[in-house]
Amino acid sequence: MPSAKRSGNPFIVSTGMEKVDSKTRRLIRSHVMLGKNVGKSQPAKRRSPKDPPKKSGDIVSSNDGPEDPLGVLVRTSRSSIPNRVGSDLSFIQFADTVQPATLADLLKFTSVAKEILFPLESCFIFERKDKRWFDPLTFDAAYLNAIVFSTRAYIDFMSGHKTPIISQAATLYFTKTIRLLRERLLLADEQANVSDSTVFVILTLAMVSHQFGGHFSARYHLEGLHRIVTLRGGLESFGYIPKLLIEILRCDIGMALHTGAKPLFSLDNISESFMHYPDQTLAFMPERTPPMDLQYHHTEFPDVLDDDLTTAWKVLQRFCRMINLAAETKYKFPQETLLHTMATVMYRLLHMQFAPGSVDEAIRLGLLAFSSNIFLQLQNVKPPYIYLPNAFRCCLLELQLPRERPSRLLLWLLFIGALSVFSDPDADAWLKPWLQSEVQSSGVHSWRELREGLKSFLWIDIVHDKPGQRIFDSIVENPQGLRPALGGL
Repeated sequence: MPSAKRSGNPFIVSTGMEKVDSKTRRLIRSHVMLGKNVGKSQPAKRRSPKDPPKKSGDIVSSNDGPEDPLGVLVRTSRSSIPNRVGSDLSFIQFADTVQPATLADLLKFTSVAKEILFPLESCFIFERKDKRWFDPLTFDAAYLNAIVFSTRAYIDFMSGHKTPIISQAATLYFTKTIRLLRERLLLADEQANVSDSTVFVILTLAMVSHQFGGHFSARYHLEGLHRIVTLRGGLESFGYIPKLLIEILRCDIGMALHTGAKPLFSLDNISESFMHYPDQTLAFMPERTPPMDLQYHHTEFPDVLDDDLTTAWKVLQRFCRMINLAAETKYKFPQETLLHTMATVMYRLLHMQFAPGSVDEAIRLGLLAFSSNIFLQLQNVKPPYIYLPNAFRCCLLELQLPRERPSRLLLWLLFIGALSVFSDPDADAWLKPWLQSEVQSSGVHSWRELREGLKSFLWIDIVHDKPGQRIFDSIVENPQGLRPALGGL
């Protein structure tokens, strides 16, 4: 069986019944397989530590410097990000140009966004892939730029600088978002102007402005958002998308805690269901929950405590017990439970009024600090409030508790303030010595003992245990400077 070659592909001639030789068989097999593997990618090999760094143009973090804050964020999240970074977003035809490095950061951020935004994320059911949040990326350039801007801004915020500044890269997306939003609003397209994606764009501008200290701009954006919500028929019209409603209320409440002004929205603007406290019950918790865990800690209050304030406290106490049990049993509540509890409690607290320095006012501010910590606070970031920490501190300094005060109530108020709203430099100057004195006078000798006392008031383990123990350890390790409790306590 001779074989002949012409220019180009080989030509095989076979005569007779004899078997072809091995060389010819290999030639035939290679000819048959031509084109079969075209388009098939080989699995990527894992780079060794000695491999050179990726070249420009590769999808890597766009953050410069020795430490990547987004990488730190991902590593410190409760659930680790997979080695392969990618999702449906990787194959989207975006509504505007996005650099590969920026896309990589966006993909990383979205993988841990819910943990960053919601301290109680692990106890609630959030839609993992809600098309209403992803589809606008393909047709709404303002929406896309707003998301990229907020992602870059958060990375800048986590950069570790004493005074966070929005980077030039984030500023470019901010400028483009503003331009596209103005162009849209000038077109007088009513449907586009009040769409969910437009609401999200304005909400993003308000939230980022507030986080970076641009409170005048944040208020301006929030007022614009309020007008759009009114045109939509009020907050009740957002009931079909709870996550967006939650974010609107969080922004409104956060601004009120910063300025001390009344929130723009109120319970009357939401729906009839928000006029009453949520019916929270443990009846639907897993059957394996021990019966003794269904009993609430009994907390005594001074006789002067306002009835509405007592009700708000008890609602939060039930909520804490539910979350602690959910964390233990891996049970998840619907996100509406989070929404209703936050709205009904915090809006009522914001509208209550008590005498400065009174027990009722101290507890009201303590409940606001506690609620902001579990409902509003971003991961590892204390909110940039001015009104709440100042009002809370002044109230504590003027507070006159009755002699029959509840055991460790003041200690709980101080701890919640330290965990929630008092900044570290401020706390070192006046709060830590006061905490040291209260811990000493209460006869507490260990963190475990103190934690049990704090849990008899309001406490959520997954949020407060670790930072609470750090505060206790710092007090124990530095017992110098103990002084009598302030404010006549």
